[in-house]
Amino acid sequence: MSTSPDAKNLEEGLLIHAAEEEEANTPPHRQRSLRWQNNFLAFLIPLLILALAYAIYTVFPFGDRHILTVDLFHQYAPFMAMLRRTILSGESILFTFSGGLGMNLYSLFAYYLASPLNILLLLFPETLLSEAVFVLTLVKVGFAGLAFHLFLKETFQRRGAFSVIFGAMYALSAFVMAYSWNIMWLDALILLPLVLWALTRFIKKGKFALYVVFLALLLISNYYAAFFACVFMLLYFPILMSQHTVGWTGGRRFKVIMQIIAATVIAVALTAFLLLPAVQGLQHTSASGDKFPATVEFTANPLAYLAQHFMLLEPTIRSGYPNLYSGVGTILLLPIFFMSTRIRLREKLMYLGLMLFLILSFDLNILNFLWHGMHFPNQLPYRNSFVYIFLVLTMAYSALRSLRDLKGKDIVLLTMPLVLAVPISVLLLEDLAVSVATQWATIIFLLLYMLVFAAVGLSESQTILSDRTARRDFRRSTISSVLILLMLFELLAHSISSVHFVGKNEYFGLRDGYAAGAKPSAIRAALADIENNYDDGPFYRVEINKQKSSNDPALYGYNGLSMFASTSAESPVKFFENMGYYSNGINSYKYTGSTLFLDSLLGIEFLLAREPISHEEVLREQVLDNGEVQVYQNPYALPLGFAVNSSVLTYKSTGGRVFQNQNRLAKHMFPELGDVFTELNVSNLDSPPGTGSAGGDSSFNFYKTYPEESYTLHLQADVEEAGTHYLYYDSQGHDMDDLILRTASGNVRRMNDDGLTELGFLDEGEHTLELNFSASAADSGNVVLRLARIDETMLEQFCVQGNRAGLELTTFRNDQFSGKFESPQDGVLLLTMPYDPGWIVWIDGEIQDNIRQVNSALMAIPITAGEHRITMRFWPEGLSEGLLISAIALAVFALAIIFSVLRRKRRKQVAVGEYIASDEFLAAPSSEGGPDPESVGAEGTSEVTYLEETPASTEEERDLRFDNFLENTAELREQSEADDFSDKMEQYYKRTYSYPRETVSEDLDTDSTEAIDDQYKNENSENDGD
Repeated sequence: MSTSPDAKNLEEGLLIHAAEEEEANTPPHRQRSLRWQNNFLAFLIPLLILALAYAIYTVFPFGDRHILTVDLFHQYAPFMAMLRRTILSGESILFTFSGGLGMNLYSLFAYYLASPLNILLLLFPETLLSEAVFVLTLVKVGFAGLAFHLFLKETFQRRGAFSVIFGAMYALSAFVMAYSWNIMWLDALILLPLVLWALTRFIKKGKFALYVVFLALLLISNYYAAFFACVFMLLYFPILMSQHTVGWTGGRRFKVIMQIIAATVIAVALTAFLLLPAVQGLQHTSASGDKFPATVEFTANPLAYLAQHFMLLEPTIRSGYPNLYSGVGTILLLPIFFMSTRIRLREKLMYLGLMLFLILSFDLNILNFLWHGMHFPNQLPYRNSFVYIFLVLTMAYSALRSLRDLKGKDIVLLTMPLVLAVPISVLLLEDLAVSVATQWATIIFLLLYMLVFAAVGLSESQTILSDRTARRDFRRSTISSVLILLMLFELLAHSISSVHFVGKNEYFGLRDGYAAGAKPSAIRAALADIENNYDDGPFYRVEINKQKSSNDPALYGYNGLSMFASTSAESPVKFFENMGYYSNGINSYKYTGSTLFLDSLLGIEFLLAREPISHEEVLREQVLDNGEVQVYQNPYALPLGFAVNSSVLTYKSTGGRVFQNQNRLAKHMFPELGDVFTELNVSNLDSPPGTGSAGGDSSFNFYKTYPEESYTLHLQADVEEAGTHYLYYDSQGHDMDDLILRTASGNVRRMNDDGLTELGFLDEGEHTLELNFSASAADSGNVVLRLARIDETMLEQFCVQGNRAGLELTTFRNDQFSGKFESPQDGVLLLTMPYDPGWIVWIDGEIQDNIRQVNSALMAIPITAGEHRITMRFWPEGLSEGLLISAIALAVFALAIIFSVLRRKRRKQVAVGEYIASDEFLAAPSSEGGPDPESVGAEGTSEVTYLEETPASTEEERDLRFDNFLENTAELREQSEADDFSDKMEQYYKRTYSYPRETVSEDLDTDSTEAIDDQYKNENSENDGD
């Protein structure tokens, strides 16, 4: 039964009442079948629309592309591959060496991988990783549509298919199309409606279990997106209370609020085992350093937000306005919501206030900062815009029933200004990327919706008493079908357009070469061959010279250095950047830019060449070539830990001086060691008369002859001793085409990127470097270039000293290992893994509290001279406390459920006093009087019924009769209450539409039936259908 009458007159009111009566009398199995059918469609429709959009873009299996783009390509998919491997291998979920030289996997799991739906990854082999992600994305989008459908049905209690369509609009909104590659955020879009659905049931029926479960799942699945959802739910809660507590006393409202607070605390406490360690881990990331805005910045632009509701609009990903589109029809339905006389004024004001606050949050920098968890996002702006879409679609769905109250001309007058606003907004907003197709498509669909909405009002105004059955139903059914088809066609067009834009701007690559194809298979085969033939201990490290992603160690499952994760600690990043590794300066560093010295220091023993090495390799030995990849072994690789001089604790690296940094680090570890790198003199052949290089042999000035043309700067390096050389180059932000090395022997090497590059073996002689500046480069400026040769003798001495005091592992797992080492002198045990406070260290059975850091990056443990045994175990900070809190919360939750079940059972029993327990109750009625069995359930009579005409002969028979009595009496009471409610509703409709001015307030037209409806649903809570 709907919470307010959907009719305008007595005739229609009685017809609606008759239809609801017919629905109430529908067999329960038929009602369940209809509900499951709608639920299935709500899941299937957005899934199929998105699948069709990808199919048109030739995504596998409809073509040769995958949907992996942006961070889904570089982070999420590799982490999913690692999760699948970890589960199947039984490895620890706490720590991993598959990336970053070692990282906190538990913290990474909490942010990226905690979605329960990730279990689907186990159904796919590693070669079908991109297809697993594709299916997982479709499934999540489908569940988002289903969840919003369920929320609408519970909130508005309406029949029909429009909640299914609105579920698809929610699941395929601009936010989803722009950020669907941020796959872990999609769980919040599923669970936000489910939590509010369960909260609505909690308010109306007192059922709290699902609320606790769904809220806990929301926080577990992805706490970052859950933060947006929780803030929104807090703001939306007063609206829920206003809708579903009409006629309640203040005491009853207060009691429900206290119960909700208690249930919320339990839900949050249940997640402490995951959230508490995650919060502790976040304290070491770059996100923890943002400062509160010092000034207030406000950039209001109403037309921009209107334009973000246009269809076929290019999604915002890197920068721009918030993604707000969820259907052109919402542009019309929002003003209809506020014009409706069916919606109470208080409810309108509450919705309006919340919508304006959300828009203000986009414009005001302080609110934007708070919404994003005291952090300004790095690209991907307005990550909370999905809650605005949730609110708008809820309001639009509520406004649907008011279409029948409006005349056709009202719809036309409402639409025309909105149609004119489309070209006006495009003209006034210079930074709005709106195509001609976007403008015309929006205008056309606005006009189409205008026609359909006007037809609804026209149809209702022409309804007469003689036209109340078949023709009326056919007209309504036809208009509804047209509207549904129009909405579906719009969603399909928008989805196809969005996939096209994302693919064009961010690129959907070819699936071959990522997880599937000959090259990845060859890499896995090579890694397996290394593992099967390696006999020098349980631990070694590997790297790939041409990484496919920023997390190749996670993608292919090897112990490596490359890593890109938002949960990684910030402090080690600068160290690796100063050493010469490629880094984004925030939360990533890659193997690109390594040297053989760094490989040896960090224990990188094997190098896989995805592409043939472009230089002459003389220091590494090739040990494998399977036709697709070659494997080279580093003979100088050191173990995971080794004893060094304690002066390493004072080492500090500096930016830009990569060879000096590596030389100084080697000397701090072994003071008697000479320079590992010798820098060469480089001269500027094009230096104008009277000028020289800005910094001796490292910084070189250039002056373009013709400002509008390209320019080449010629440098020359004199190599006095043949050997393996490295080049460090920094263009200082100038536009460069490439850098070309012409060796003395005539070979040519072309390079395109800044950073540290291995040149391989160079002979003695003069070598020329050509720096090609593009025409767009500045007229003059300077670049930094350094050339150095690695000293093989010094590298060998470094290796000998490190191995002499190296850690010999006896047992090894990712989260714990043990071994022995011998230090020739007092010093520190240097562990080539980033510092993490979660590591617990025992040396010779004694726990070590003084774990130190080298340059805020690597771990170091003070030791004395002699032989030692070491044991290390990783246990994330806060995990013990979190487990305890979650265990207590679980016990409290279980007790609350048991208490609730027992209380519900007691309430279902019929209180008939001592008479029920007496023998006379079980006997036939005496001739002297007593209640008539035929009058049971009638108004004003006793609800006692007699089971037999003869008294019970045994106690067992008496108990059986008593149970039968309870069952029969409950059925009679339910039937009586249903009949009584039906009579009340019929009388209500008659009063409402016979005397409308006396019985219905203009802005409170939902109160009367809502109170009755809530009473009915509370007493018949097992019937949750429409």
